[in-house]
Amino acid sequence: MTSNEAREALHNFLLSEEEACQVFGDLIAAIEQHWDIVCEEAELNEVDKKFLWRRQFLNPYSVTK
Repeated sequence: MTSNEAREALHNFLLSEEEACQVFGDLIAAIEQHWDIVCEEAELNEVDKKFLWRRQFLNPYSVTK
């Protein structure tokens, strides 16, 4: 899915583009804020933690502007 396709799908979620950007911003902030504790609880080693950082949750098109 491209960023244009994602924008075209916003109406399916009853979101404006501004609201969708806010949702993603909040999601990214929560991941960044809680990353270390979640990795600790999951007992990830440092290699896996670094490997997964910024890779596992959001597809690239979801954060393009």
